[in-house]
Amino acid sequence: MPTFARGAPVPRMRRLSRALLAASALLLTFAVTTAASAVPVHSRRASLVPVVVIVMENKPYQRLIGNADAPFINGTMIPGGLLDTNYFAVPGSQPDYLLMVSGRTKPPPTAQNLFASLGRRTSWREFMESMPRRCYGAISSHVVFGTTAALYARAHNPAIHFTNITKTSLCDNVVPLDRKNFTPKALPRLSFVVPNECNDMHTQPTNDQCPMWNGRTNTGASEMTLGDNWLASFVPAVARVATVILTWDEGEESDEQVATLTYGLGVAPGQDGTPYRQSSLEAGLYRYFGLGAAPGRGTSVRALPIP
Repeated sequence: MPTFARGAPVPRMRRLSRALLAASALLLTFAVTTAASAVPVHSRRASLVPVVVIVMENKPYQRLIGNADAPFINGTMIPGGLLDTNYFAVPGSQPDYLLMVSGRTKPPPTAQNLFASLGRRTSWREFMESMPRRCYGAISSHVVFGTTAALYARAHNPAIHFTNITKTSLCDNVVPLDRKNFTPKALPRLSFVVPNECNDMHTQPTNDQCPMWNGRTNTGASEMTLGDNWLASFVPAVARVATVILTWDEGEESDEQVATLTYGLGVAPGQDGTPYRQSSLEAGLYRYFGLGAAPGRGTSVRALPIP
């Protein structure tokens, strides 16, 4: 075996071998990177964390942001999450809920929608607080104490408006939000969560109390405080295992800008001033779950980014 003095030139064959090794490593890196980028979208989705969408009621952005009646939202979720500062709803509850899942304000009962698109290939559930039973189709149930407002309202239940849900076994995924059906440790890939009408900031009960999904009673001096209390009891455990998207169905007739927050796993705190509307949520969920182009107006709007 020949020896070479320190600092002496490396023979040509040695230099060539090193060059070949370097080239081989580069080619291997290129091959691995190209193969990874060529993996179909649906194959990569298995690594994504669950998404939990929570829809609240009837609070415009300017009334909510910075309000002392909502300390959990303003003191915990906003500093720790991504706040969309240019997100707009449309007047009326039901049109907004339908926009979120179909891209239309008045879709026909047979229209394609997020839940049907997820179907049986991706786990999902719609959790409706105070809904009497699974796949409940009536207009309302019970009332907020001392008022005429329904505790559970069909207008806030988008899945129940589509026959490709209600006339199929997929309607088994439309369930009451309670301790039996909901546990943060066993979430489906998508959870669409709607609190009842005094926990979602819609109506103030005359006794300042509202029943909650976990068997406790929510007490607050305003409908905003009731909703904030509910979120403080619900979100922390969920945010440890999922990405939470919190939004509002509408603001007020004169102001339809609403707050939308992304919070929890994978979320970098900050603000996003991109123009969004309710169908942006639908488009973002279609993209996140690899469902292709969203139907309805969701195809022509910016998709809400979901980490």
